[in-house]
Amino acid sequence: MLNNGFLWLFLLIPFFCKSQSVSGFIKSDGKAVTEAIAYIKSVENPDIILGFSGTRPDGSFMIDLQTTPQKVIVEIRSMNHEFFQQTYDWPKNETTLKVSIALTEKPFELKEVVVSQKPAIQQKKDTVVYNVDKFRDGSEKVIEDILKKLPGVKIDNNGQVTYNGKQIKKLLFNGDDLFNEAYSMGTKNINSDMIESVEAYKNYNEHIQLKGITDSEDDVALNIKLKKDKGDVSGGLELGAGHKDVWNTRFNSLFLYKGFTIFNVTGYNNTNIDYGTNGMQKRIENAPKTLIFDETSQYVIDDKYAQVKKNFLSGTHSVLKLTPKTNLRLAGNYSSDRFLRQTENQTTIQGPGQIMFNTTENSWKSPKRLDVSTELKSDLSKKLYLEYNVNVQREQSSTTAKIDNNGTLQHNELEGRKEFLRQEVKIIARLADSVGMESSVIHYDGKSPQEFFLYPGVFASSVTDFQFAQIQTQKIESKTTLSGTRKQLKWQADAGCNFERDKLRSNLKSDSSDIPDNRNDDTYKHSVPYFSASVAYKFKSFAFRTGLKATYFDLGLRQTDTTQQALKKFVLNPSIRFMYLLNSANSITAGYASQTKEPTIDFLFRQNITTNFRTLRSNIPELALMPVHVADLRFAHGSILNLPTWDVRLSVTKTDKNYFSGNFVSEQLSYISGRLLAEPMTTYNVDFSLRNYFSPLKLTYEINAGYSDTHSRSNVNSFDLVKSRLQSMTLKLTIRNRPKAAAFVENNASYNFNHSGLEGISGFDFSGLEDELRIVYKIVDKWRAEAKGKFYYPDLSKPNAYCFADASVTYDSPKGLTYSLIANNLLNHKTFTNSNINEISRTYNSFNLMRAYVMASIRFQW
Repeated sequence: MLNNGFLWLFLLIPFFCKSQSVSGFIKSDGKAVTEAIAYIKSVENPDIILGFSGTRPDGSFMIDLQTTPQKVIVEIRSMNHEFFQQTYDWPKNETTLKVSIALTEKPFELKEVVVSQKPAIQQKKDTVVYNVDKFRDGSEKVIEDILKKLPGVKIDNNGQVTYNGKQIKKLLFNGDDLFNEAYSMGTKNINSDMIESVEAYKNYNEHIQLKGITDSEDDVALNIKLKKDKGDVSGGLELGAGHKDVWNTRFNSLFLYKGFTIFNVTGYNNTNIDYGTNGMQKRIENAPKTLIFDETSQYVIDDKYAQVKKNFLSGTHSVLKLTPKTNLRLAGNYSSDRFLRQTENQTTIQGPGQIMFNTTENSWKSPKRLDVSTELKSDLSKKLYLEYNVNVQREQSSTTAKIDNNGTLQHNELEGRKEFLRQEVKIIARLADSVGMESSVIHYDGKSPQEFFLYPGVFASSVTDFQFAQIQTQKIESKTTLSGTRKQLKWQADAGCNFERDKLRSNLKSDSSDIPDNRNDDTYKHSVPYFSASVAYKFKSFAFRTGLKATYFDLGLRQTDTTQQALKKFVLNPSIRFMYLLNSANSITAGYASQTKEPTIDFLFRQNITTNFRTLRSNIPELALMPVHVADLRFAHGSILNLPTWDVRLSVTKTDKNYFSGNFVSEQLSYISGRLLAEPMTTYNVDFSLRNYFSPLKLTYEINAGYSDTHSRSNVNSFDLVKSRLQSMTLKLTIRNRPKAAAFVENNASYNFNHSGLEGISGFDFSGLEDELRIVYKIVDKWRAEAKGKFYYPDLSKPNAYCFADASVTYDSPKGLTYSLIANNLLNHKTFTNSNINEISRTYNSFNLMRAYVMASIRFQW
């Protein structure tokens, strides 16, 4: 009940914060002024800004105030109009002051140019422009450091960027798609002081042939604009070394000359600096799945503390304009890592009697990745576009581990490879003024072989086990889309077919003659033609989108024992979405979508596969389609230019059928058996976010809260499925403050609560706290210091709290050299323990940390 009370408190915050507001319209000669900034100031102290907002396309604005003044000063600033200022008395017994303002256009003079200070954020139709100098605190080194500070922009641990909660379609560099999906290579390496501004594009469509035709409302992109005073060649060199043999070296260069752009980066470090390899690891996930677990652990603390590795990266990305309308993009990246992981796990299994087991693992993993791509684009005319792209990726990794499995000592070796080739041909044509076509064909071929040696094996009587496993996928996807528009109506029709063949080969051999080989030799073919149609309509404050997809599934499975299964079925999936603008600041969105999932081959093999040092997995294969229903409701208020901005989202996801896992666990062995059951799984989600600026203290604060509740089925050491439940709640508060020009303070605090359980069993729960304080201070003109403290209390039921401290001092010399002294993990924590729970178990996981170090660094930029 206490946790629910906290959630409701955070959900009600915006209602308590909102007391009075100023709204109105700004016009000039009867036309709306779309690029003005409205400021509300205190009459008693005109230096205090009570709130500000940019005007919308209709010239309106709304500013919520957190005070209750009797009088306010309204100021309007616009580059093309005369300055406006007027004092207003607040109307009695009213919560809103409504104003109507007419601006006078500035006379145009050729003899004098007046340069005014740029605002932090400007909106121009569907483009939001960030003046990045307004968001700098002096600690930024690369582009990613700037992007993290921009309102509405979020970056995850893999370097993936979202804008207003939507995954970006592109991250452009001076308008060029230099990096494609590998844009983290640029954001993590290009110097931050080269940026002039960042542009966020809403309703983004990169193809001129389809602009104004397709419904691209959900598509967003970012464009990084380079400072004009930078030369054709720029870059940086960074060298760092410290005690206890730590180092960091990085070189990057950017060359721009007459339609040719090339970026190069090379780096090598053992201090957990990510040059973009996390993004490469994310891209290799497009390869077929691996069946033997070989993933780097996911940590609840910052990777720079948790990862103990050596990392090398070298990459090049270039765009060459062959003709004014034809671009050739070439990219190649190579990386290698070496991870050292030391873990201790204590696991408790709930069910008919509790089972506990302990494991320790010392492992060394060495992955090497190669990613090469080529892309040729040509706008043959305003009505025709051609594209060909090809991508080749390969990863090879070796893992050696020494394990204590609840008293049984093991030595394991795993050799794995992931590779694929992907080619695409795309044609886009404007067939008429209001009709466009996009057609593409994709060819894909990939495989992920693995070889796993276990000494001793998972079977009690075996001294050595050998497991081979591989999934190979070949597929061709074809799709043609027709789009059109007529006044406020946009329509779209899609037709296509996906042909795919998956082959699963595996063999589990033991040196014991009493144990037969476990062999899988399965082929899974699916041919899926489909047709869909949708329409989107907008009228004043109302908009809706509805669609219907018709799909014919032709699935076939052939297995080792010549068993064959087939499924042929026709399915209809409807979708609908509504949006209503209550007023210029508030909107409601609601939608429903039906989907159909088909099974994947990793849920269809029959014979045992060893997936790690103590786990065997198999399935009772059955072909079936799984209907999925998703419904959501969202209420949104404000915008980036009209604070406060906040929204509440409710969603429900229900799957009618699922592949469930039966769990049979002993102290030495875990056996998982998957099977399809007509049992539902339902997940309820509530998400809330708030962002506001409190002018008296010059601080910005953000609140994010989320609650998830999943109802499913599970079992442990029993053939009977029982109801299971998994709940989680998170609360996050971020505060940024610049008390004076020389200082910047940021604090991030979060609380999480988790609960899991089976019907009739009390289950597991735990909660944790986390807080990070960062202070940047400009000591004198060229000197600045940064200090960061991070506090973790991963499980409030255990006496294990952790404090981490980092610090740096930096000097920017007049000759372009930057000298730094960097200290990391000063309190020298060597291990970290956190809790993990699922429907059937709780695990206390302890792992090694990056040791404390102090490093001197010098950076040169040109």
